Amino acid sequence: MAKKMLVVKHYGANSIADKAGIQTGEAILSYGGVDVSSLSDIKHAIGLNRLSSKPIEVVLCSVESPEETRTVQCEPGSLGASLIVWDPDSGQEIQDVIGGSSDAATKDPAQSAIPGFDKVIAYVFGLLGVIAGIFVIAELGFVKGPYSIEKQADPFWISVGFGIALQSLFFSAFSLLCVMTWENTQQLKRLLSASSSEDAGKTVK
Repeated sequence: MAKKMLVVKHYGANSIADKAGIQTGEAILSYGGVDVSSLSDIKHAIGLNRLSSKPIEVVLCSVESPEETRTVQCEPGSLGASLIVWDPDSGQEIQDVIGGSSDAATKDPAQSAIPGFDKVIAYVFGLLGVIAGIFVIAELGFVKGPYSIEKQADPFWISVGFGIALQSLFFSAFSLLCVMTWENTQQLKRLLSASSSEDAGKTVK
């Protein structure tokens, strides 16, 4: 039984695959030193090499002549290509497609609506906390002395006011960090698993 192959169906203009000179109809044998023959393999390989500071080596071959290989170098990250799993024994593609086009990513319904709202909430609560801290310092941090009309500093309430302001800023910054981390994670997932449904059911020529 011949080993299944990941074949490039098509890729976007100026994508990583395009810049690397990868051709449609070619099979990807390895990515960054990791052998690939399935959708999970290429996801794993891209994830492992995503933060690499060096170009990634991709070993390719043609479907007709798998023994004749060539190696190209590409940037780390999603190839920006649609790949199909090809079964040499049956001569058919398996309904297993991975896409890397920006169009597929922008159509993700879970992209940014909730994180955008969370960002606004984080900014609002941070601002309100600072305002509350200033109010406490201004109204309670300075009191009139018993024998003077001049206000005197009250260290306790000044500390409370600064504490309220700093705590709100801390939690706002933490919330924003969580939102940005979530967005980066979702973007990575979209780049790795966005599909091109219009290619399903076709056969590689």
